[in-house]
Amino acid sequence: MDWLDLLPPELRSRAIDLEPLVGVLEHALHLGDALEALGHIQAADWVVLGGDFYWQEAGGAWIASDPPWALTRMADEPDDGRISRSITTARHEINRKAAATPESEIVVVLVCRPVGWRAEQPDR
Repeated sequence: MDWLDLLPPELRSRAIDLEPLVGVLEHALHLGDALEALGHIQAADWVVLGGDFYWQEAGGAWIASDPPWALTRMADEPDDGRISRSITTARHEINRKAAATPESEIVVVLVCRPVGWRAEQPDR
């Protein structure tokens, strides 16, 4: 299951497939849609592990605009605390970028997993 599957169909339909645009096997959302998606991700008990921003140049090309952000796992952190902290961190990063860039020019790729997911588990 992918994090996009957690979203309602209308919101999911607005996701941008980055594979044909930049060769990345990910989907991105405009910043306002990403903020809305965070509520659905949190409600499903998923953690936002980090994210990448992509900016659209005047000619239409998409490029990575910032270094990605990542959530550091804290020792003995309860699952609900980790979920909440991940959503707060993602919301902060998205709002920070939104304040500095016109939304129509920027998208975000969220990296999300179910709270119990471990790196050694298969992705899908």
